[in-house]
Amino acid sequence: MSSSINENKNISILLGNPKRAIIKISIPMILANIVQTLYNIVDAVWVSGIGGNALASIGVFFPFNMAIVSLCIGMSTGVSTSIARFIGAGDFENANKSANQSLILTFFLSVSFMLLLSPTISIIFRKIGLKGIVYNYALLYAYPLIYGNIFLFLTNTIYGILRGSGNSRGTMVGIICGALINIILDPIFIYFFKLGVLGASIATIISQFISLVVVFRIMINKSNLLKIKFNYLNVIKEKFYYKNKKIIFDNYIIKDIIIVALPSALAQLSMSLAMFFINYFVLRVSDSTGLAIFTSSWRIILLAIVPLTGLAASSNVVIGANYGRKSFGGVKTSYFYSIFFGIVIELIIFILINIFSKEISYIFSLNKENIEFIPLISQSIRYLSIFIPFVSFGMNSSSFFQGIGNGRMALIITIIRTIILQIFFSFLFGVFFKLGIKGICIGISLANITGSFIGFSIGCNELKKMRLILSK
Repeated sequence: MSSSINENKNISILLGNPKRAIIKISIPMILANIVQTLYNIVDAVWVSGIGGNALASIGVFFPFNMAIVSLCIGMSTGVSTSIARFIGAGDFENANKSANQSLILTFFLSVSFMLLLSPTISIIFRKIGLKGIVYNYALLYAYPLIYGNIFLFLTNTIYGILRGSGNSRGTMVGIICGALINIILDPIFIYFFKLGVLGASIATIISQFISLVVVFRIMINKSNLLKIKFNYLNVIKEKFYYKNKKIIFDNYIIKDIIIVALPSALAQLSMSLAMFFINYFVLRVSDSTGLAIFTSSWRIILLAIVPLTGLAASSNVVIGANYGRKSFGGVKTSYFYSIFFGIVIELIIFILINIFSKEISYIFSLNKENIEFIPLISQSIRYLSIFIPFVSFGMNSSSFFQGIGNGRMALIITIIRTIILQIFFSFLFGVFFKLGIKGICIGISLANITGSFIGFSIGCNELKKMRLILSK
């Protein structure tokens, strides 16, 4: 098996110098995440051309779409770290099992989600007060995404399989391919075929399917050490057994995936929950104009920390591989270097944002009525950007715990930072001290800085314990 490892470039990078592995694996993911985020902006622009009702209908489905995406990211993170730990331990049999069973688990999860949402989504839309054209638009947009969610689920799981075996370039190709195809198909289906919001939804499903085909081909490439079995009769025979007419998974493998996947999904959802409360605080101290100013500023900040999400999704794989091979030095180097690399990237972004905050704000002035808001958006961006150079401590600490298979602690760090501290400080400065939107922005920055250092201190404490265990 050692000769096979040497022949596989991705595995060699994953198990090689941790600093080199962090850079090699994270850069493709950073680029892919940037393209994906830019696509989301372009997608909203295309839909906005239909009218306000169409844009509102997409916004209504956003929480459900966020739930789907959170589960997808959770599965992707769970399988990537599981595979990396097995590869680090030289256990390629269980690495293969983890890849195979994650696909089967993902299939059942996507079907369950479809069966849950498809008969209830219209009822939910009615219950929240939708009616008329917005209700019809919302259903037209929602149903294709609900029925086609299997493509998104499977694609993200394959992303995790590729990333877990060190092939982040394959993940990058899949993400960029899907985003570019969606950008091209959106105007065709929305305007040329005159399908409106239904066209936007169909374009998304087609791009997800094409991404699935692309990464599927990459995954089954002969150069990959992980061998995915597609004779499902054999898979069922080998991976399951019948007992009292019930299908039983390989509990050890499934548990290894779920212990990271579930907390990761909940962490993603916690971020949305936090923003729900913060938006409520903004409306308490201002009005819809203030909400527009804050949300516009927040979109820029989210774009600014996109490189960190790509870095964190890669560092946990490198940490997992070194943890699997019981290399304390490798784990420690991977953890600290990922934080350092993130600080450097985000410090550059912080400087650029503060120099060009006013110019950046002008992207929200396509409607001339918004010109007067530019100075306020610029100010909010500067206050929110304060935490950007520090967030690497918190995000990469969560990633560290994902890498070593402690998804629960990764979730706790995220909840401390995004829910407890953000809600507390934004309420304290914005509502209690009556500093308005300025206070909410300052509160968010202080919360993220404080939470990041709390996460870092927990990570350092775990490293001390790990050194004693691995040195035995």
